[in-house]
Amino acid sequence: GAAALRRHHRYATRTAGCFALLALAMLSLWSLLHLYVLKEHKYVVIIDAGSSGTRLHVYKWSISPMKHLPSLEELQGEGKGLKAAASHARKMGLPGLSLSKGAYKRTETEPGLDSFSRASSPAAIAKSVRGALEPLIHWAQAEIPEEYHAETPFFLLATAGLRKLEINDPAGSESVSAAIRQTIASSTFRFESDWARTITGDEEGIYGWVARNYQSGTLDEATELAYSNAKWEDNNLKPDDARAHELLTVGTLDLGGSSLEVAFVPHQKNQLQSSGVKDVSISHIPYGLYTHSHRHYGLNDAFDASVRLLLERRRIDPAGPSDGRAGAPGNATDQPPPASSDDRTAAPPPADGADRGASLAGPAGRADLSESDSSGGLDRATSGGTTGRRLVASGQGG
Repeated sequence: GAAALRRHHRYATRTAGCFALLALAMLSLWSLLHLYVLKEHKYVVIIDAGSSGTRLHVYKWSISPMKHLPSLEELQGEGKGLKAAASHARKMGLPGLSLSKGAYKRTETEPGLDSFSRASSPAAIAKSVRGALEPLIHWAQAEIPEEYHAETPFFLLATAGLRKLEINDPAGSESVSAAIRQTIASSTFRFESDWARTITGDEEGIYGWVARNYQSGTLDEATELAYSNAKWEDNNLKPDDARAHELLTVGTLDLGGSSLEVAFVPHQKNQLQSSGVKDVSISHIPYGLYTHSHRHYGLNDAFDASVRLLLERRRIDPAGPSDGRAGAPGNATDQPPPASSDDRTAAPPPADGADRGASLAGPAGRADLSESDSSGGLDRATSGGTTGRRLVASGQGG
């Protein structure tokens, strides 16, 4: 029944895993380094606003003179941060937050921020958004030492849920976005308006690729190889070996709630449409990265489509009258619906996202197709793709 479907939907969403936008952390670190007299370590706060939930990630990071990339550690506090969030939620009459256990440990509130656009007024939308974000903010405030708050950057990146809302309900999207910025700006952390935004599908694919390769160590290996084989020209590194460092990286498949992102470095760039290949620079090292976002191929959208397909299997035969007899012409049948160009289960429209390059300096993940843990770790390995590159499957829960 409907209740069973809702339970399954919730279970599927949770078991999709958690996609931490680690790459944004690295990007923000690199762009903000010149603002700081570096202490022993610093912090960055990132919220991943997906279609099924709003997830908090807090990182402690440092720069080593022996490495080209920052070192990051995600805080997994379940003590004072969780108590502070729960206390604030009770005081303000908010729904609070959940701390998922098991394979997918994450601190989150539900449902996704895009669902609040259905509230009756902008004021009601703002109240719902505060209810989703404030417990997460209080968690971060309790876990990060107070003397670091004013200099700790706070980012919120929204993915497919809010991307769809921008198309289907522009006014609701604007109200949600305004409430997000107002709520974060009232916190004790450092925040600028454009640090809370909806990213394109292509950006999501790039961030996921950087995250996986950072966390696995392949990005470190590629960076070291590029620096050892390259020379400087006009303040940029020019690899001498046809970008051999790119061959050390792994490809990624990021399965979210509403979309699927694919990202990898193709062996032969001319085998793919040039519009799908982005020029990405990490620590001055160039990568030619193919990325594509498949809308409506996410776990939740796939589940919804399968339910629609099952419901449509019972169709009325228009060839004859219905007389109520079992099997009589015109009665409902269990035949599958015929394929048609406008069938709702047909292939989704092409991916969204701008075709543009990106310059990243950032944190991120590991590889080899499998289910992920909270940071996208893997269990099952395989090879995939026409290029023969390793692929990593990362579930994010949308």
